[in-house]
Amino acid sequence: MSEQILKRPYMHEPGFWRRNQRRLAPALFLAPAVVMFTVFVIIPVIMSLRLSLYDWDGINQARFIGLGNYVELVSEDPVFWTALKNNIYWLIAFLVSPALGLLLALFLNQSGFGMRFVKSLYFMPFVISQVVVGLMFSWFFNAEFGLLNHILAFFSLPPVSLLEGENTATFVIIAAGLWPQVAYCMILYLTGLTAINPELLEAARMEG
Repeated sequence: MSEQILKRPYMHEPGFWRRNQRRLAPALFLAPAVVMFTVFVIIPVIMSLRLSLYDWDGINQARFIGLGNYVELVSEDPVFWTALKNNIYWLIAFLVSPALGLLLALFLNQSGFGMRFVKSLYFMPFVISQVVVGLMFSWFFNAEFGLLNHILAFFSLPPVSLLEGENTATFVIIAAGLWPQVAYCMILYLTGLTAINPELLEAARMEG
């Protein structure tokens, strides 16, 4: 009996990695992204907040003034309130983009002749450059040769200058930024909808 025990191969105990692989693997996969996010987002934000508490021209010695910059911004800078209002417009518009993307996805989630071509047209704003999107909108809304004014002229309507208007330029720019964002939300919802079992949809239609 003792001879059989001695002849058995030596069994090593599992190492640290084998014992903790399931627990450590997610952390190791997330670590590069967390490090990059910390270095390029979190730390710059903290440094910007710290710098906002100083009076500094970028060359001379910085002087700590506490909340003085914020007090001056709120009480003496009228451009601040305009910028804040425009940012609120941006926020509201981009909160609407997921809902618009869902509506488009529900509309395009069907089979039929030429539907793939229609889907590619709706998805095109997301794949083209933002520079191209800006140029397209600037040409479309141009007061002199823009397509919008040509369409209005066709219907005997007066021309408009939306990009030059103080109260309308912001909304045109928001529309230019919102167009690709809606396409992005649409493709995410459409991907999820196509993964749903058609039998479930048919049962839901029968149930009303």
